[in-house]
Amino acid sequence: HIKMSKQSLVANYNDEPSMTFSVSNTKRLAEIEEKRHDALVLERRQSDAKLQTESEETLFIKLKETLSRDALTIIVFGASGHLAKTKTYPALYDLFCEGVFPDDVNIVGYARSKLTKKDFDKKISIKLKGNTVEMFLERCTYFSGKGYDDDESYKLFAEYIDKLEDNKYGKRSNRICYLATPPTVFVSVCERIKKYLKINNSKC
Repeated sequence: HIKMSKQSLVANYNDEPSMTFSVSNTKRLAEIEEKRHDALVLERRQSDAKLQTESEETLFIKLKETLSRDALTIIVFGASGHLAKTKTYPALYDLFCEGVFPDDVNIVGYARSKLTKKDFDKKISIKLKGNTVEMFLERCTYFSGKGYDDDESYKLFAEYIDKLEDNKYGKRSNRICYLATPPTVFVSVCERIKKYLKINNSKC
């Protein structure tokens, strides 16, 4: 049997690595690795965001080129209502700011309310912010009809739009219609869009 003195046991114990030092080092290395990982993730996200932005810009440029081949008229039915004011026109404004629309785009509102141009602009711009609000409002007009099922109003509305669209396009136009109206008038509006607002060589 091998006998070990008390002194040798103490010496051997003192030769063991410090547990406190080992844990501290491990924690420090983990923190360094975590920071390195976070930095890589941030760099990757920034790179992805840049690529996405460049891709969107290219897409918007191509879309604008396509839309500029014909007259572009965006028609908002129910233009004086809450939905148009809080959702439709702010969304159109965002696209306008992104440069999606041709410079001569016409954004035409139709509703029953009797509003002046000044009153209409004030109503639809309540949610709009930025330096291009005035430019956007210059492209917006408003037409008051007697109702959503009144044929005479649609005839006059069609004439109004024809005068807005530039003659340089030779009656070629894209007319995009958005219904910010109660569902109960969808059928009436759609029937009259087809009857009065769709013209030859146009997409409506």
